[in-house]
Amino acid sequence: WGMLEKVTALEAVAAKEDRETAARVAAAEQRLAELQRLQGELERSQAQELLEARATSQRTLRAAEIAAHARVADAERELRAEERRLAAVETQLAKVDWQREQARRKLGDDVAFARMGNADAEDRAGQAAAGGTRRVEAVRGEHRARAAHNEGFRGCEP
Repeated sequence: WGMLEKVTALEAVAAKEDRETAARVAAAEQRLAELQRLQGELERSQAQELLEARATSQRTLRAAEIAAHARVADAERELRAEERRLAAVETQLAKVDWQREQARRKLGDDVAFARMGNADAEDRAGQAAAGGTRRVEAVRGEHRARAAHNEGFRGCEP
């Protein structure tokens, strides 16, 4: 019996070790399955977060592009308005320059006309003075002639 008991005892120990090993393998397999499940959940969660981050990034990018386009459009509108204001000011400046040049020409014409009028007035004044002197001389001559004629009558008195 000794041997049979030893073999039986060894078989019992081996069976116990087999059960323990099988239990450890089953626990390890269960733990592996749990870890694989968690890894799958993490990968899906990470993929979902990545998709959401990309979507958020795309929305933010589109919003920034829209805002940038709006600012560019505003700047272009302001530039066109400023160009129109500048063109209006340039037109007004050209008009004022033209008016100033017209005023200078008129002033020159008025000065020339005044000088000509002054020269004519001086000429007429000279002519009037000369004419007056001639007229005085003519009247004096007529007076002498009458006086001489009257003298002729005085000599005829009885």
